[in-house]
Amino acid sequence: MKFIKWFLAAVVLTALIIVGATSFNYYQDTYVGKDYFTKITQSVDPKEEVADDGTKIGEIYEYSVTGYSADNDKCDLIIPWRGENKIPKGAWVKVNASKKRVISEEIVNAKDVPKNVKSQFD
Repeated sequence: MKFIKWFLAAVVLTALIIVGATSFNYYQDTYVGKDYFTKITQSVDPKEEVADDGTKIGEIYEYSVTGYSADNDKCDLIIPWRGENKIPKGAWVKVNASKKRVISEEIVNAKDVPKNVKSQFD
């Protein structure tokens, strides 16, 4: 009887460790991002954003760009920009992106962009 209790305790503990490790990896891949900088060199047309039930939400501008981190990591990004105005051509954008998604994006001044990133766009 003691053996069964120890065996069940070991199975439950192993399951908890596996679930915990999987949850941690999912969180890291989805919600923990890295900052990338890019320069908008294209003009895009707005797309209509629609909810799952077919309701119109508004307009969205999607920019397909290449971003670079301060340590020269390269990343292909799709920036979803929601708002009344699109991002001006030539603007610098700081994007925080995880392995799975763009977490946040903001327009920044050129002085806030690392020099090594600027050289990628010259």
